[in-house]
Amino acid sequence: WASNVQAQQSFKIDDGEIDFTTSADLTGPWLQSGKVSWDATTKTLTLDNAILVAKKNTFNFIDIRRIGWTLRLIGSNSITTSGWTGITTVDADLKIKGGGSLKIDAQVYAISHAGADKGVTIENCTVETSKNFDGTERYGSSLAIKQATVKFSKVENFKSISLVGCEIKVPVNGRVGTNKYGMQIIVDANGKEAESVEIEAGPAINYDLEIAGQKVTSANCSDLSGIDGVEGTVSYDDDTKTLTLNNATIRTAVDIAIYNMID
Repeated sequence: WASNVQAQQSFKIDDGEIDFTTSADLTGPWLQSGKVSWDATTKTLTLDNAILVAKKNTFNFIDIRRIGWTLRLIGSNSITTSGWTGITTVDADLKIKGGGSLKIDAQVYAISHAGADKGVTIENCTVETSKNFDGTERYGSSLAIKQATVKFSKVENFKSISLVGCEIKVPVNGRVGTNKYGMQIIVDANGKEAESVEIEAGPAINYDLEIAGQKVTSANCSDLSGIDGVEGTVSYDDDTKTLTLNNATIRTAVDIAIYNMID
């Protein structure tokens, strides 16, 4: 019981315990350059032009369990480990977003997710690896890729896979299929499990909303903090027509900070 409580209060990077109740800039022998930070309020791990290289090469390099969290990518980032998995999430939702990119080099799985009725959303960013992306067959987690570009070896063992604002480029005429366990995977034109998967974001959709004079689009809506004059966390969800401001300040030289023309 005590170990379970401890797991609820922390997560691991390269086997080092990190208190998820405290916001902090993170560092360790594994951080080669760039910046890594944790926001305890939003449960967001931000990689800002960060190069992360495992030194202990434990089974899972980033290991976060039982808390829903967001991986925010700014600029170009990379994770390198000879351990089994680059990023592991158990019994929790994971969102990867931010407009940046991430390359992952691990022994078997770039990302592994396990959690019934939980899922992974990759939105408005680029994730690239030559390894697998696995949903762990018996748990039935979901995968949503929204206006994002991803490259994996295999994408397999999800209860559901949805593609929004993007399409499968490799394999040619690839599609979402089902394996013998009834789980969804990416297959080629003949229905065989794809050994290489590339999904490419389509053209951005412009929304009738401006923040500090800049247009909100499907490519930037999940993280609007990159707009000049925006501080804190600002995002827009077109499905629910919701603009969220979290500890945010918007400063602008134009007359209108938020210009809304959405019905």
